[in-house]
Formats: sequence, C-alpha cells, structure tokens
Amino acid sequence: EVNISYTLNRPENINISIYDIQGREVATLLSNKLVSPGSYQSSWDAKSMPSGLYFIRYTTTSDSKSQKILLIK
Repeated sequence: EVNISYTLNRPENINISIYDIQGREVATLLSNKLVSPGSYQSSWDAKSMPSGLYFIRYTTTSDSKSQKILLIK
C-alpha cells in the first residue's frame, strides 16, 4: 500500500491518478472530488501491480502536478 499526501490552500475539485511508465492509467484515487482546504492522505493498494516506476498526477481547477514513485516489492 502506498500512502499519498497532499495539501490544498482553498476548496478545489481534485483528481488523483496513478500512471505506469508507459503512460497508462492504472488507478484513480480521486475523481473530481470537491475537497476543503487542509492536508489529506489517500492510499493506493498496489498489491496487484508489479514493481517499477509510477507517476502520481494531481489535477485541480487551478494547478496540475506530477510526482514519481518507485514501487518495490
């Protein structure tokens, strides 16, 4: 299980998705969810996924960020 932390400074609709190295979406953690300001944590159950490099993409109405993670089993 991978824990993913994020912070919002204002209310936003947020999407959080996980992509593999080929750019395929392998999981969606949040889909257009309205979230109040604050710090949050989501988890990704990666039991069925192979070890490797993955990308987390955070998208809000005002911003978009990506983060690399290395899944090692």
